[in-house]
Amino acid sequence: MKQDFVTLTQPAPFQVSFGAISDIPEEQFCTFIPFEIFLQSQFYSRDWFFIRNNGHTLSLDLLHGERHQDEHHRFYLFPVRNYPEEGMNSLRVYQLESAHFHWGKESSLGSEHCFQGRCFSMELHLVHYLEDYPNLRAAIDSGDPDAVAVLGIMLVASNYIGRSSVLAPILRHIPTILEAGPEPGIRVHERLDFMPWLEPQNFLYQYEGSLTTPSPLECFEQVSWFLGGVPIEISEEDVEQFRRLRNENGEELRENRRPIQSLNLRDVYRYPSIAIE
Repeated sequence: MKQDFVTLTQPAPFQVSFGAISDIPEEQFCTFIPFEIFLQSQFYSRDWFFIRNNGHTLSLDLLHGERHQDEHHRFYLFPVRNYPEEGMNSLRVYQLESAHFHWGKESSLGSEHCFQGRCFSMELHLVHYLEDYPNLRAAIDSGDPDAVAVLGIMLVASNYIGRSSVLAPILRHIPTILEAGPEPGIRVHERLDFMPWLEPQNFLYQYEGSLTTPSPLECFEQVSWFLGGVPIEISEEDVEQFRRLRNENGEELRENRRPIQSLNLRDVYRYPSIAIE
């Protein structure tokens, strides 16, 4: 599935200096990067995780202070700011720290990024930090422009597909976190595996932006965004389960996406493929 345009979003109502991107023709505005992104498949599955409703989104703590030292539990990428002079020497290694979701009150407007003006029902954000730092907070406080990388996957609702096996261990516990609660949330002893959503991603868009989730990360601005170019189908019923969550005022969290903004002269890059090992 080839996408010629990508639309990115800006956090709101929080005002930050990085604008987001809207309807960008690939040929004119995207710089081609002839490197692969390397993913280790073991990194994107867990035998346990913490699940929490923080009042803004459903969040998953996938690390909880337990850094993965094994070389097979890493996410590799080339930061585009060093391309092409440093080449292989610019390889950076990241730890997957957490995940969270964005959705809308309508399934046609739920994602925080859109392709060719088309938005999606939900968006998964996989948050990584540079393994040079002991944790995400230290990475953010460092001021390092490569400190954080977020991998975004677009999810589109369909009435013609069954319930998602990837979401199943998450959705089973939504009834226990309908109300906003404190960290770390509830520990779930079930296998969670995002690889069925990552394997179909045959190219990635990349740009420099900010986090789009408020406290405790305050929409941190120094983030490398990587967006999978192939939307994943899930069921409409699955999306509706997320809308049952309540915010800190006890109101249903029917929508937590941020609005679309302009390009603001930022560059968008396109990586040709993902290598999964």
